[in-house]
Amino acid sequence: MDVLSNWLKSSVGRLLQVSISRIKPPWGVQIDAQSDVLLHVLMEGECWVRTGETGLYRFGPGDVIITHACSHSIVDPVEFVPQPLEEFKRLPLEAVSDNVTELVCASFGVENAAMRTAIPMLPRFVHLSAQDIAADQRFSAIMSAVRSECQNPDSGSELMIAHLFEAVFVCTLRMAHLRSGGERSWLSALQDPALERVLQEIHRDPSHPWTVESLAQAAGLSRSVFARRFNRCMGVPPLTYLTQWRMKLAARQLKNSDDRLMKVATSVGYESEFAFSRAFKREFGAPPKEFRAGNDAEISHTGGLLTKELSTRSALSN
Repeated sequence: MDVLSNWLKSSVGRLLQVSISRIKPPWGVQIDAQSDVLLHVLMEGECWVRTGETGLYRFGPGDVIITHACSHSIVDPVEFVPQPLEEFKRLPLEAVSDNVTELVCASFGVENAAMRTAIPMLPRFVHLSAQDIAADQRFSAIMSAVRSECQNPDSGSELMIAHLFEAVFVCTLRMAHLRSGGERSWLSALQDPALERVLQEIHRDPSHPWTVESLAQAAGLSRSVFARRFNRCMGVPPLTYLTQWRMKLAARQLKNSDDRLMKVATSVGYESEFAFSRAFKREFGAPPKEFRAGNDAEISHTGGLLTKELSTRSALSN
């Protein structure tokens, strides 16, 4: 499995909800920073997105935005004072017409402590224009399918939309990976061939007794150059990342299996249950047994994937 797929499989939560808004200007919504990862797709119309960190963006039809832990507002016109999110959700769904904006939003839940340590490695704000997406034939085809399912829901649309938005999320990160440039994030490391080799080795064999020296050798760099470059791109030293990745895998194993603690420990490179438990508690604030027992309490639950508006449209179309 490639590094990006491996990381996403272990780090990103399930799709919690998809909501659709059809509104006429003037309108605006303020979305405060939150732990969930949000994905916005503008189907029709034009509006503006403002963040306190990165500025003002034109949000055009077919554009995609991903945010996490990033307060932002979406408005039309640009000078409109946005409403709080809870008030915005109560706005009626307008009929389709030429001057109506159609915005679809999805949220990916950060279900437990293992995921909360991973999400900050993503860029906090990614904006892809329709022109960016059109240049990628596969991404463009997925967006066409999203538009069709959201605007003409039919039997099975809820499941289709769930999988399509997961595909949009991966495609957006894939494109952000290619455009990441010098930004400090996990994706930027994949742009560096030496660091990508190291990440591949760590993800391929997390139980190996890696040292900074052996990782530098895998990168083909001197120890000092490797450590400095890794820290600059990832924001943490190599062995800190290794420990975080091991603990993330262990948390996933604790959540999804009944394996004994010693088996979990050895699968991520620890020779004693005591050393593993100490490292796990340092990462997540609770020992493995407590984490496993309390895991269910951390998972977010929703009554259904789709919000009332989209579910109603689906029912009416059948």
